[in-house]
Amino acid sequence: MIDIFSIIERAKLALNLRTDSELARKLEIKPSAISMWKQRGSIDLISLLNLCPNVSSDWLIYGNKSDSYEFELKNTIDKMLKQFNKNELKKIELLLSEMLETKQLKNRLSELESKIEVK
Repeated sequence: MIDIFSIIERAKLALNLRTDSELARKLEIKPSAISMWKQRGSIDLISLLNLCPNVSSDWLIYGNKSDSYEFELKNTIDKMLKQFNKNELKKIELLLSEMLETKQLKNRLSELESKIEVK
């Protein structure tokens, strides 16, 4: 069964939109139309697919990761990052680097703990 709510959320994600109203504006329909989609359990898939030409229909409809999923995700992240200035981007980069180091340390700690338990 197709999950209308999830399709709408994935369309907003692909278009870097936050609200149903923003999506309605992009579709050139009234926000109440999206509310009706949710209530009826039916949706104008053709309009959504046309609005999101760089997104796989399999991902938009079912949430399945396709071969192009990483490309789509990168494009979405790139759009989001354009909203930040250079100083903010440096802070984000530092935070992500620290998060990666923390994850690597946790993984290494887990490996060591498992070796100690075996002995």
